[in-house]
Amino acid sequence: MLIACYVGENGKVVDFFEPGSLRLYENVEGNWVVVQETPLALRDDMSLSVLKETLQETVARLGKAKVFLARELRGVLRVFLEELEYRVWKSSGPLEVQLSDAVRQELEAVAAQEALDAELPQPEALGDPGEGHYHFDLLARLSEGGCHVSRDMLMPFLETVPFARLDVVCDHVPRWFPVELPELGLEALVPEADPGSVMTVTVVPASGERSAPPGRRPGKQGCSCGG
Repeated sequence: MLIACYVGENGKVVDFFEPGSLRLYENVEGNWVVVQETPLALRDDMSLSVLKETLQETVARLGKAKVFLARELRGVLRVFLEELEYRVWKSSGPLEVQLSDAVRQELEAVAAQEALDAELPQPEALGDPGEGHYHFDLLARLSEGGCHVSRDMLMPFLETVPFARLDVVCDHVPRWFPVELPELGLEALVPEADPGSVMTVTVVPASGERSAPPGRRPGKQGCSCGG
C-alpha cells in the first residue's frame, strides 16, 4: 500500500505550513521506503483558492496513492485532500509506526465498508447479465425501513459495477444525482411525471458505452444527503 504524507526537515510528519516535502512511502519487505518525493511550499497567508490549487497540483504527481497520513485531522487542507479522494488518517509515535497505523486504519475502514455494502440490497440484472441492464425498486427498498438512504444503497453499485443501463423506480429524482452522477461519467434520463408519482429514472453512461466504475472512492461514504 502506498501512503502519502508531508514530512519536515526533521524526518517527522509536520504541519503543512512548516518547511518540508510531500513524500510517498511504500512498505518493501517490512521496511518503509520513500518511492517519490516532491517539494511543497504552502503559506498560511495564501488564499483558499491558491492553497487548494497548489496542493492539488502537487498531490497529482503522487499517482495512484489514495491514503494520506496527516499531522492533524482538522482544517481546510484535510477537506481539500478528501475532495481529491484521499482517505486521511492520523497516528502518533515514530514515522514508521504512524505509517503502519495508517495501513491498519485503512484496512479496517475498507473491511467495515465492504461488510456494510454486503448488507445492502443490490440492483438486479434484467435478462442476460452480459447486456448490463439492471433494475432497482428504490421505493420498495425504502419502504422496508432501516437507516439507509438512496445514496447508501445505490452508490456501491454505481462505483463498482460496469453497466449499460440502470432503471430506478422512485417518486422523485434523488437529490444527490446531479452532484454524483457527472463525477462517475453517468447521466439520468428523467421521464415527465407528476410530482410525487411513481416513475422510472434511467441512469446511463454519458458516453453511451458501458460504464467504467472507479471503485469505492475515499471520503465519499456515509453521506446523509437524503433520498
